[in-house]
Amino acid sequence: MKKRLIQIACAICLTANIISGQIYIDYSNIDNNDIIDALAFSGVEIFKFKIDSLEKNHNFYLILEEYAGKENLIKTDTLFGESPNNLTSEDIDEIRFLTKVENNSFAKVSLFISTPIASTWKEFEMEKKYIRKHYWVKFEKSKIEINKDIPLLFLGSEWDSIYNGEKTTRFCALPRIPLDLNGDAFDEIPHYYIISYLVK
Repeated sequence: MKKRLIQIACAICLTANIISGQIYIDYSNIDNNDIIDALAFSGVEIFKFKIDSLEKNHNFYLILEEYAGKENLIKTDTLFGESPNNLTSEDIDEIRFLTKVENNSFAKVSLFISTPIASTWKEFEMEKKYIRKHYWVKFEKSKIEINKDIPLLFLGSEWDSIYNGEKTTRFCALPRIPLDLNGDAFDEIPHYYIISYLVK
């Protein structure tokens, strides 16, 4: 009987703590790498970029291009910079992207884009034939130029390959994407997106 009372008391205390929000978890040993891994596990990634300044003010745009294989452009969209969210280069010295996929399915990709003066939320859906795991990779840094797309982020699909007689999946293993997309891997990637900025 005494043991049963103790069990009931513990259950009541635990329930009370849950209701009052007093369940404490020790996070003291968690570091930045743990947080990054947890975000990746939940489908969230974060990318930040510094933007070079210009002597004169120009209109500023973020552009999304979708490709089915190298140089096969499907469509182009403006993510940020058009009315009512007009941006100028003097307002932008940094851009942050928060990306999100649900349940490791790339049927829909969500983007939260923030700058020092404004932010926006965008979503884009993939055609069924392109839905498989994609990877975000930063481009190599490039200097700002007027009227030229400056690539920031690459979202590319894995592809199937045969290695030692067995089917496997592959993706570009480079830490940064070359600006000219030079390399054998980019001839194999079946589907990808490029996010760039443009000042003009």
